[in-house]
Amino acid sequence: MRTSRRSLGPRLTVKTMIGLGLALILVVARGAQATVTGQEYCNPYMCITGTHDDTTSTDTYTLSASSSMSSSSNFGWAAIGFGTQMGGSPMIITWPNSDGSFTLTQRQSRGHDMPSAADLRRSFAHAKNIPLIGAEVSNPSRKATLQTASSFSNSSGIGMTFTLPSSSSTTNSTELIWAYGNTNPKSSSSSANFQQHVSFGAITMALLTPITNSTVSRSSDSTSTASGLARTMLIAHVVCGAFATMLVIPAAVLVPRYARGLSDSRWWFPVHGSAMGIVALGLVTAAFIIAVTNFTGGFNSNHRKVGLALFLFMIGQVLLGVYVHWFRNLTGDRFRSKSGRSPTNFLHMVFGIVVVVAGFATTWEGIVEEWGIWSGTGAPSLGWKVGWVIIVGITALAYVVGLIFLLPRQRRREAARRAQAQQPTQLRPITRSFSSQQRYQHLHSRNTDSPPPNYQGQKPTTYEEYERQ
Repeated sequence: MRTSRRSLGPRLTVKTMIGLGLALILVVARGAQATVTGQEYCNPYMCITGTHDDTTSTDTYTLSASSSMSSSSNFGWAAIGFGTQMGGSPMIITWPNSDGSFTLTQRQSRGHDMPSAADLRRSFAHAKNIPLIGAEVSNPSRKATLQTASSFSNSSGIGMTFTLPSSSSTTNSTELIWAYGNTNPKSSSSSANFQQHVSFGAITMALLTPITNSTVSRSSDSTSTASGLARTMLIAHVVCGAFATMLVIPAAVLVPRYARGLSDSRWWFPVHGSAMGIVALGLVTAAFIIAVTNFTGGFNSNHRKVGLALFLFMIGQVLLGVYVHWFRNLTGDRFRSKSGRSPTNFLHMVFGIVVVVAGFATTWEGIVEEWGIWSGTGAPSLGWKVGWVIIVGITALAYVVGLIFLLPRQRRREAARRAQAQQPTQLRPITRSFSSQQRYQHLHSRNTDSPPPNYQGQKPTTYEEYERQ
């Protein structure tokens, strides 16, 4: 009995050890099977390599230049965002610096525009592997960390690697947007501005795809470019808007101011009406439609908000002008000043000035806020701003001169016409033309008591009686 007991113990111990060993081997094999998965996406401008580490719940992305963009001299910046469109998507933007360092910035965009500097502002030195600037405003939901040891910028190419915590809903269909710009910001500051992308797109990456023989599977996608039709629409928007706000609308307001002070003729009215109601309104409407249909992001900037106000003001001003000049008398407007003008006349004049100011403001905001983002050529030169100031100054000076010198003259002319219209039975002034002097010689002489020749001794009392003779 003692012998059997002694032999039973070793047999159980060996079986247990074998079982534990097999279980350990299975666990190790399963753990080593594919804890890191990912996929690579390439286009003519850049490549995006994304991997997911299930063990550490970490995602790693490498944004590298394509073969045609390998030189640092023609590489600008690269970015990815998490979502299906630029508006509302958290983005990570990186670019190499001339000193060998790299800049990483996380930004949040309200739309298809320059993303505002988000929370993290950090520039990393590639050589020293330490941050140069570390001013945190607030932490993003997924904080990206630049991996300087894995990033490079040399003759072989450019690649910038960063890690960030995995999303809680990591699937095999990760929606990403990407963008590439060919102009380097020339600044290591994470809050630096940069020019608009030359290409962008949206992709779906399979981050849970197993990596086979240390090779990440590749996917491809069509790209979108900022050139071509998009740039044509930008130029069309600028031309229509600038021509309307800087030339047609100011001219349409100045023409009646000067014409009514210098002449009694109403030649100015068709000029004013066609310029404001047809040309200016048509150009502003065209610029508005082009902007709404070609530039996403809604009314998320001062330029777009003021532009919307200008569009609505123009519609209101034209309708008000139609009422004042054609339909006011039909409605029996009772409230009129001595000059015969109603409150709608004065509202029409004041609103015209508001439209001019709104037009100038729209153009200015477009210059300083939008052009550098969408043009691809950077911020506009000082000459554009100086030109804007000159045009605004000339317009303001011309209008003030018209008010000071020509408005009193206009009012005197209108008063004379009203006085003449209020005396229909009295003799009206006769123009001293050669024919009138021959016909009405006794009126042009100092002694008006003598009757005219061949008038049978009776003096006429009205201008109409002379005409009937």
